[in-house]
Amino acid sequence: MVKSGGKIESNGRGFWGGNSQDCAPGYWSEKGQSECHVCDNQPDKYGSSPNCSGGGGGDHSCWNPAKGGGGGGGNKTAGKDGTGGQSGKGGLAKGDGALATLQFGGGGGRTRNTNAGYGGGLVVLGAESIIVEPGGTISANGGVGGSDSYAHYAGAGGGAGGTVALFAEQLINNGTVEAKGGTGGTGPQGNGGDGGEGWVVQKDPISGVVNESYPKGLELWVDNQEVTPLVGDPNGKGAPSWDAEAGKWGADGLTEWSTGPLDLTSVANWTLGEHTVELRETGGAGGELKLYLYVIYPFTKSSAPANDTCDAPTFLNLAGPVTVSGTTEDIMGKIKATDASQAQFCGGSGGPDAVYAFALDEWRQLAVNVNAPFLPRTYIKKADCITGEVAGCGTDSWQSKVLEPGTYYFFIDGDGNLQKGDFSFTLTPSPPGPPANDTCAGPMPLIFQNGTAQVNEMSLFATDTYSAVCGGAGAPDLVYTFNVAPNTSKLTITVEGDFNPAIYVTKDSCNANPIACVPQGSYQMSWPTPGTYFLFVDGKTAPDKGLFKLTLTTE
Repeated sequence: MVKSGGKIESNGRGFWGGNSQDCAPGYWSEKGQSECHVCDNQPDKYGSSPNCSGGGGGDHSCWNPAKGGGGGGGNKTAGKDGTGGQSGKGGLAKGDGALATLQFGGGGGRTRNTNAGYGGGLVVLGAESIIVEPGGTISANGGVGGSDSYAHYAGAGGGAGGTVALFAEQLINNGTVEAKGGTGGTGPQGNGGDGGEGWVVQKDPISGVVNESYPKGLELWVDNQEVTPLVGDPNGKGAPSWDAEAGKWGADGLTEWSTGPLDLTSVANWTLGEHTVELRETGGAGGELKLYLYVIYPFTKSSAPANDTCDAPTFLNLAGPVTVSGTTEDIMGKIKATDASQAQFCGGSGGPDAVYAFALDEWRQLAVNVNAPFLPRTYIKKADCITGEVAGCGTDSWQSKVLEPGTYYFFIDGDGNLQKGDFSFTLTPSPPGPPANDTCAGPMPLIFQNGTAQVNEMSLFATDTYSAVCGGAGAPDLVYTFNVAPNTSKLTITVEGDFNPAIYVTKDSCNANPIACVPQGSYQMSWPTPGTYFLFVDGKTAPDKGLFKLTLTTE
């Protein structure tokens, strides 16, 4: 079957068209090639007469101004003569509908400055039924002769169509089956002749030669390793299903067959994860292959991992980078871990989770990278696994803020019971540097939930980049961004920490002049204009820096 958009082509794969560019000894250029001979080293390589099915050459003289087109190649029908002063003759017709000989299309004749079209090749198909869907193509067309717009030259001849031989009991053609001749090229002094039509013939199948309807020599591969000899013929199917001498299924390609059920339990190392099972055909003419796989898992009782809850977190040594693998489901797709934890503003509601613990002896930042088939929600809590302050959160890749010395808990979680599976993660500690929201190049987005956005931050390792009339000179500062929705009647900003803060706000652009600036820890705006805002948390004087909690509320 040739599907819509599918193509079986042998266009321009027959005898070559004339292509010599040397000045000919006489007035004509090279003839097209044919079954009589190819033109190289032949005494009559040049001339206007045909070379059997090859078209004659048009004028190729370096001196004669009366040029003419090359002749078209021939096959089922003769090629057309070229036109013009000194033109080539068309190639002769050949072959017959009995297909005693399968014929290539004859090549077209060349002219002074252009190559000729090649003849079409052969397409031979055998099957009980051949179906060509709409948009499908089987073709052996001849090539188009070259054209030349130069005032003193002519076009070359087109190649003849080749042969499409279909050995089938039934042909259902809703697409295109053809062996057309190529058109001759054009030129001011004359045109090349069109190539003749090729043969398109349907014949009865020839059993065992071109009508192997089924595969033979089939092999079974698992994970790129052949396992056919390991499987054998456990069901005693015998030929043609099983060729005992060759040790393969499908004996002759002429009879439909089936292996029956096969037990593949012991032919490969069936570890957890993906495996590839393939049928590879090594002989025959095709046919429909079907493979049905049934995977039977032994029943196992699901049990939660040891670090399912805060009662027994897995301890990690973060003296350097640590990579850990785990899972929140079993082989049957059941949820093993429970939904024991979540973090406000970080996610984790409804999804199974696992918990890990680590201790820091010095100030550190953590790079978090998770590899999982689900969207993870990851977060860090400080001091207490259940009620501890959230020290940072993200999804599969994020950088924590600076963490002070102490005990922390790291959670792999998900939103919803389908966010589960195997995972691995890497935690990489590093000495503190400026936080990501140290400047306007990377302001931290503040996300509102039920009218409140809240983060716990520190400015100890930030730089002094900005200041305003209300303070900030010499003190480190951090930048945040948030959106105000329409119809917001009140916006309240509160900074709670162990230093004297300065708060200033810009709108639309981080680098714009502040629209508000207060040398204190709280600010309230009535009926704020909807849009994007940028918030700077700075120190009132140079010594003012440290830990703080930032809270925004809207009404």
